[in-house]
Amino acid sequence: MVSQEEGCVQSILSKKLGPGETASKQDLAIAFSECREKGASYALQNLKLKLANAKASTLKQPFLTASLDNDFIPDPAKQGKFASYFLLKGDEINGREWGVTSESIPANIQTFIGRPLVATGEKFVPDSPYGVQYLHPSISHFMSKAPELVAGLNPMNMNDILNFQDRFKIGTIEDVFFNSEKQLWNAVVRLANGVEASDLPPFCSPALYQLDMTESEGDITKWTGLHLAALDQRPAYGNIALLNGTCSGTTGQCTKQFAGIENSIKSDIMKIAAILSTDNPKVDVVKVFGERKKKKKIKISQKKQKRSRY
Repeated sequence: MVSQEEGCVQSILSKKLGPGETASKQDLAIAFSECREKGASYALQNLKLKLANAKASTLKQPFLTASLDNDFIPDPAKQGKFASYFLLKGDEINGREWGVTSESIPANIQTFIGRPLVATGEKFVPDSPYGVQYLHPSISHFMSKAPELVAGLNPMNMNDILNFQDRFKIGTIEDVFFNSEKQLWNAVVRLANGVEASDLPPFCSPALYQLDMTESEGDITKWTGLHLAALDQRPAYGNIALLNGTCSGTTGQCTKQFAGIENSIKSDIMKIAAILSTDNPKVDVVKVFGERKKKKKIKISQKKQKRSRY
């Protein structure tokens, strides 16, 4: 039985030699060399093909269908429970007397992605030092009341602020989108395991870190996002700072769903929001900027400066 290599040599020699010619040792050596090179090349190609087939199951497939057949298995890592909360609105001074410009938001709003949704109430954080209160997690809050809880932490240092707020994390901001009708930005939050959408507080408040302390608190342009706090009352941005809805699915699916619904919740919650957003239910705590020449500049002394805003 002729081997694959011998068959290759005979084929090469039959093409090179004429009728009746005998192959020399040099002809045989050249033919064997060519056959071995071809064999090595074929072996390499087969190896590459086997490796490609082995990886095919883990690679992203270019052939996409919309059929939910028996071969489709949803990726559980992409699935989750999500909530949409108000995040930020430009050119407004909130109830804490600070605000960012609309022009600064597109460049900085992405800094909120990856930041936490926090809740300080013991319903979400057992043995929370805040008890039943829903507030912004703040190092300064405990500096005099319970210094042992914030020992070694600097309320002006962003890394310390981030580490402290993570103790109260109940979700992660995975996306943001703009509501053109209401001219405000909303957050898409992936809820942490064990957090039920039905338990979420109805109000919220953003926190940011002011990067340029020479800027007026009412006209901030240089900032980065810190967190979004879930609250049970009195949001500084008034009755627009609300939980807008919940969703189960992927980040993309829920972002599209949230972006397509009205940025509001049921009318009874809206009435509660209007009442709780200020001591006087007839007065909105959100003060809209007027003409620039009439806009109030807020001056603060160096001693009272702080970088975190909420």
